[in-house]
Amino acid sequence: MEKSIMTDKERITELELQLREKEGIIKALQDAFDKQLDIIKMLRDRIDEMTPDDIA
Repeated sequence: MEKSIMTDKERITELELQLREKEGIIKALQDAFDKQLDIIKMLRDRIDEMTPDDIA
């Protein structure tokens, strides 16, 4: 019984490490998405400021 408890604790530790790793990946993806969104907003603002002469 003691061995299975230790194994369960080790498994929980492994799962916690995997969860933290995945949370880090998700955070990095969210940051990248936010940066892309900022670029899109900046480009949209620039396009809104353009005159027909700028486009031609």
